[in-house]
Amino acid sequence: MNVNGLACSIEMYFGVDVLTRNNEFIPIQWKGFDDKEKKYQGEIADKNYVQDTFRNKLKKAEVTEIKELTELLNGIFNAYK
Repeated sequence: MNVNGLACSIEMYFGVDVLTRNNEFIPIQWKGFDDKEKKYQGEIADKNYVQDTFRNKLKKAEVTEIKELTELLNGIFNAYK
């Protein structure tokens, strides 16, 4: 399923390297259906793995920027300029 245009958790912006395992994206598990929006809500199936992988990524000295997260935060901070 294409998640573009849907609300998502901040983990989705941690980078492709964090969101993949064995060269495959960690799936989104679709759970509750929002009757008002007529859409399902979901979450990353192995959120603990994603969060731990991201923490390990941050601990590496060579990480200077996380493009996806930077773009998200810039969009938030610049939304009301």
